[in-house]
Amino acid sequence: MQPHLRIARPVRDLARTEAQYVNGLGLRVLGRFADHDGFDGLMLGLDEAGWHLEFTVCRTHPVAPAATPEDLLVLYLPDRAEWAQRCDRMQAAGFEPVASFNPWWDRQGRSFADGDGYRVVLQQGSWPAPADAGPVIDYDSLEQALHWTSTYGDDQRALVSRTTGEIFFGGIYGAEGDLPADVGDLGLYVAVPHRHDLDLGRPLVRRFCTEQLPPALAGQVEGLFRRAGAYSRFKELLDRNGRLDAWYAYEAEATEHALRDWCAMVGLVLGPRPRRG
Repeated sequence: MQPHLRIARPVRDLARTEAQYVNGLGLRVLGRFADHDGFDGLMLGLDEAGWHLEFTVCRTHPVAPAATPEDLLVLYLPDRAEWAQRCDRMQAAGFEPVASFNPWWDRQGRSFADGDGYRVVLQQGSWPAPADAGPVIDYDSLEQALHWTSTYGDDQRALVSRTTGEIFFGGIYGAEGDLPADVGDLGLYVAVPHRHDLDLGRPLVRRFCTEQLPPALAGQVEGLFRRAGAYSRFKELLDRNGRLDAWYAYEAEATEHALRDWCAMVGLVLGPRPRRG
């Protein structure tokens, strides 16, 4: 027997919540109760779904909703016309369009906040079936491949097999003879991008300077990038000012986000990034 999931949330106004989720999200009322040990509530869901929502109000000790920008209810809608229509209905029902805290959800979806601040994401796409899941790509191997394609010139390339998850390296320093015979089949392999294609070059340095460096030091960094060899001098400057470890941590996090977004875009499954001291 498959388990059934209930997501329970406190709200301020049950009637408002019911109207928003029924009219906007297309849910139906599965049940309701009044003064059950001091609680009023209702359950909303979809026919034959393996989950439903419960919203409650406590009469004796009301609990204030405490939604955060990362507490999300995400629904995948494969049909684009249906997705667009549902987005319009969400606004008509009183949901407020909001920018996603995680930019990923703004690329193929739209985020909305209900009257209590709880966020719903309507993602335009399909959730992959278990049978469609591909192999898990080793994080270190993909990061190495990114370094390979970004360091040794235009002749360097790395290809990920969609069927096995193995990564093949080619180029002037690579073993072209080791590449599979069917490497040209774009349905079987996907090319690892250059760092610049993922905004991990100078744009990342600028973001780091803006977010983590004092203006005077950030100004020195900007001057470095007007000449060749800027990246090495950038790290030397950070080292002298005790900021090099902060840069490495910032770069590692940004690289992970970029690789995960890229994998999701091309249909690959990326394994966890090893956490090192």
